[in-house]
Amino acid sequence: GSKSPFSYTDSFTVQTICNGKKLVYTMALGPTGEPTPHLMINAETDQANGTKVTVPVDRYDINRFIEAAQKSFRAFAVKPIVYGVEDHIVAQIVAPQQYVFKNDVYGIRVKDTDHPFLRSQHTYAIQGPVGYKLNLSDAEVPNFGYCDFENLDIFFPIGQLDPTASRESLSYDSVTKANITAMVNVIEDRLFDDMQDYINGASNLYEAHIRAKLLNDNGAFKCAKMPAPKYNGQVIRNWGSYFDFPDPRMMNGFAFYASKLKKTRKSIRVEHS
Repeated sequence: GSKSPFSYTDSFTVQTICNGKKLVYTMALGPTGEPTPHLMINAETDQANGTKVTVPVDRYDINRFIEAAQKSFRAFAVKPIVYGVEDHIVAQIVAPQQYVFKNDVYGIRVKDTDHPFLRSQHTYAIQGPVGYKLNLSDAEVPNFGYCDFENLDIFFPIGQLDPTASRESLSYDSVTKANITAMVNVIEDRLFDDMQDYINGASNLYEAHIRAKLLNDNGAFKCAKMPAPKYNGQVIRNWGSYFDFPDPRMMNGFAFYASKLKKTRKSIRVEHS
């Protein structure tokens, strides 16, 4: 963590402020290749406590850094302050993860259609603020079809998952596999009822249809393999389309264009010689 910038650059700057004291270090690789701090500033300050790490980034690598930051920080409750890029880019990096549905065990993410290649399109295990791409086959989870889809986050208490030495993936040791399997079983037991309760929370049939479509668009029904959802006992059919239950506010417009089409058809004549 603290020395990870050396994987990209030979030197970077660390500024830390603690209880009125400001220290600025240049971190560089010494003659033998070992990280060496060089104190540049030691001063009193009235600035708030905090740490800032400044890493020089080649302009050709900026987009790669933005993509990595979006994936790395999306599960962080406290987002970093980012310098050196435009405000709209910062907004993307620190934007909170949006969910169609979320509880304490799992969340179904909203697909990012504007930046499909910058957002995480896989099942992820979230432990604390860190997300790990989850391979249920490697975890040896039996019958994992319910939970293996691209917009699912599964939330684990800290200590249940063992990461690799690089901290970029899971080790899939025996304890990690057992905890993943147990959590998947909980989700499979709850998923159908959770989705149906979410639809039942709609205020009318049209809103229930919209909720069903959102779940479908983000993979929930594929995950749950659930039958046709219901609202107040009534089956919502063809929930893949908004137009089965149009918004009542749009019905006058539909009626107007339907009447125009009917008149147009009446005005067409076909003559045969």
